[in-house]
This record gives sequence, C-alpha cells and structure tokens, in this order.
Amino acid sequence: MKIDKLIYTILRYLYETSDLSSPSMDPISAEALHVPIEQWNTAVAMLYKDGLVDGVNVARTKTGFMISGVEDLRITLRGIDYVHENSGFRKFMEAITGVSQILP
Repeated sequence: MKIDKLIYTILRYLYETSDLSSPSMDPISAEALHVPIEQWNTAVAMLYKDGLVDGVNVARTKTGFMISGVEDLRITLRGIDYVHENSGFRKFMEAITGVSQILP
C-alpha cells in the first residue's frame, strides 16, 4: 500500500471513531491493513511528527521507528482538517482510477 493511502486510511478511521471513548485500533493495525509493521510505524511517526495524531510515543531506532501507546492514538484538529481537505481529492482519485480501468 502506498504511504499516502495508508496515512489517509489511518486518519479516516480515527476521524470516524473520534466520538468513541475507547475505539479499537485493530482495524488500522499493520496486520489488518496488510502492510509491513515498518511501513505502518513510519506512517504513524509521520502523522505524529506533523501534529495530525497524538497520544502515542514515537522513538527512532536504528532500523526505523518504534511506536507504543497505540491504544491512545487520537486524531488532532489538524488531522481532522487533513481528512476534510483530502476527502474530495480521494473521491476524485477513485473516480479517475475507475475511469482508467474502463478505458484501454
């Protein structure tokens, strides 16, 4: 999965579950999304560094990033803005992808 799609998927889920007190993080785990844990850790680290999510601990290691406290992962106001701004773009890309699959 491309990193931009992974980032959007994680943020979209956090946005959709933001009104729950303890949402399950299982649907956005590396296993559930069928991505390597290193890619998932990198995506969450990027989200955290840019202020789009909060509630996790991010540590840099020799091989990438280590994420802990995932059960407290929450979307921030900046993250909500990102989801809103990119929802239209995502719909456009899905439409274009559908068109390109139809055309030879």
